[in-house]
Amino acid sequence: MEKQREDQIRRLVAACARTAVTPEEIHGDTALIDELGFDSVGIIDLVIKLEEAGGVPLDDDDDFADHMDTFGRLTEYVDSVWSRQKE
Repeated sequence: MEKQREDQIRRLVAACARTAVTPEEIHGDTALIDELGFDSVGIIDLVIKLEEAGGVPLDDDDDFADHMDTFGRLTEYVDSVWSRQKE
């Protein structure tokens, strides 16, 4: 994955987090719910921002919720969706 893309996702996650966090504090194993305080509203906000940034809907069929446990898993998922759109 491109570092620029990962940094973009990291900034969006930091902006939507319910706890005060800088992008630099978010790593692959950072727990989105337990550490960053994401709730259902925060997740919806994040999904909207990710869809706008990538220009691609994050389909429910792709089971987005299964990838919401850590930043690393979320980033892998979003990168795979964004990459499929480029093909």
